[in-house]
Amino acid sequence: MGTADKIRELIEQTATIKANFRLENSLSFSSYDWRKREKKINYMQVEKINDDPEFMRWRDELVLSLAQLKKDDYIDEVIKLLKKFDGLTDKTKFEQVESKLSVLKEHIDEYIINSNNLTIVDERVQEKELLNKILRAVSKLQKNHSYNLQSSENEMNDYIRDILDESYETKDQTRQGKSEEETDAGEVDIQLYIDGIPGVMIEGLILDSVSKEYLDNHIRKVLVNYDPNGCPYAFVIIYYKGKNLKGFYDRLIVHLNEFQFPYERLTEIADVDVEYAELKHAQTVLLRNDKKIRVHFYAVHIV
Repeated sequence: MGTADKIRELIEQTATIKANFRLENSLSFSSYDWRKREKKINYMQVEKINDDPEFMRWRDELVLSLAQLKKDDYIDEVIKLLKKFDGLTDKTKFEQVESKLSVLKEHIDEYIINSNNLTIVDERVQEKELLNKILRAVSKLQKNHSYNLQSSENEMNDYIRDILDESYETKDQTRQGKSEEETDAGEVDIQLYIDGIPGVMIEGLILDSVSKEYLDNHIRKVLVNYDPNGCPYAFVIIYYKGKNLKGFYDRLIVHLNEFQFPYERLTEIADVDVEYAELKHAQTVLLRNDKKIRVHFYAVHIV
């Protein structure tokens, strides 16, 4: 199910979720009855839903799905409203959310930009062939029992480079661009050259969870620090050494949709179907100085 269909389905559940509101006493103020010499507590009733399990799941799924849309003030406002239910003003906030979702339902397709339909104009690189080569390389890495939980990033990057070297001119650990500390040149994990000209940047890293700061640093490295030219394609290959690939990948997609890329993001983070259960692939398109850059993310389960 695509993002738009998922959001429409959640919007259609709004009336059902609204039925879960309940009346509860809420502390309003206290006073002291001097005649009876006792403290008097006055309550008022409020309609609340903030801690209802069905509402919480619905809300969380909505927030997750909305985060995958093209960003603008309207979407940001809906997400903020959904996060502000406090048990006191739930009814008012729900009515605001309900109104905004009913409008969004009619315009949802305007927020979906399919990255597959955005062409990257660079005649040197045949993207379909490139993706097949990358997929072949990472799948061969998984099959090779020499690479396991004890393998280092450099060892696995070297293997990927050697496979790609059969089809492209490759450079690895090339000192160019700037380091994270900006004190000297940075080291590119792998760079592919086409006709002697750089065309593809590849960064590999090991994760066993969505370590946001570490991941973000590697994304910025491959897109900014190590790529002064602005290559049309960038790959972030994650060697995942945890136990729950699906859970990791779901959290990864959420984080990537919330991540502030160094360039304007034109599309949602879109899942790309692959044939393998232990491999995940997502992509997006960025705009760098009026040039489109396709960024691919691979999560490769290493066991």
